[in-house]
Amino acid sequence: MADTQNSNAAAASHNEVFVRLKATAHLQNAGQAGSIIVAGAGVIEEPNGTAEKKNVMVCITSSTQEVQVDRIIKAQVSDLCPIPQGISFEDAASIVYPFITSLEILHRKLGIHPIGNNTKGISMVLILGGESAIANAFIQLLRITMPATPLLVACRAEEDKDSPPKDFEEVVRPFCRRATESGARYSIDASAPDLVQHLRAAVDAYGGGGGGGGSLEVILDATGEAARRPEVMELLGGGGTFVDCSQALSADSDRGASWMGTLGELLESHTLRPPLCNDMFVTTVS
Repeated sequence: MADTQNSNAAAASHNEVFVRLKATAHLQNAGQAGSIIVAGAGVIEEPNGTAEKKNVMVCITSSTQEVQVDRIIKAQVSDLCPIPQGISFEDAASIVYPFITSLEILHRKLGIHPIGNNTKGISMVLILGGESAIANAFIQLLRITMPATPLLVACRAEEDKDSPPKDFEEVVRPFCRRATESGARYSIDASAPDLVQHLRAAVDAYGGGGGGGGSLEVILDATGEAARRPEVMELLGGGGTFVDCSQALSADSDRGASWMGTLGELLESHTLRPPLCNDMFVTTVS
């Protein structure tokens, strides 16, 4: 993973490079103040300054020191992938964490890998937490891997106890719209009192009851939504799979390097959209 110590005094080894960060992605700590830096984007800088500059995305661990934009860090080559032409440093930094995290979860929990042939088919998927960066990535990766699988998404507005309730159109609709634009078949406000009834109707419409591919087979919970609305578990068919994404990742926090190469391959052949989310933000050089 990227080493955020002041590395100028130490020469990089054969598998390390110096990167001047132009943008950093910050993941909000749920229920806590502050955030952690999980990724960056910048330019590889050779010591002699003569080599061609290369724009790269960088995977950064949360256990490292504070990272500042426009600071030079030392990073493992395996923690990098090139930034495709036309993608800004800001968008590049925002793509890294949600996509490598989603790649890991899909592979570990569902046996899905977006590169190569996937023989496993899934009839229908419900994604909870559509307002999160990881859910944004799930939608795009599943659409690439299983284009015929209907995706249902539930999105929740960011709650602010100190402010009066806001209109649905202002706080939830953008997340629902982004979900369908990214490939979801159906999206809904997770706080709707009749959420389960609407989702059941969607399962019938896009699954077996409406001439589609079958019943709900997988629920991916990106934000712990099932704890708030446990009744959604009634929708999962017999033998279905529920994935609590926070628990899925707890056993392995050092996973980024193994997926940066895959992310690079995906970016060569697909257009990945930066997330529209309320749990991550990006800072850039002014």
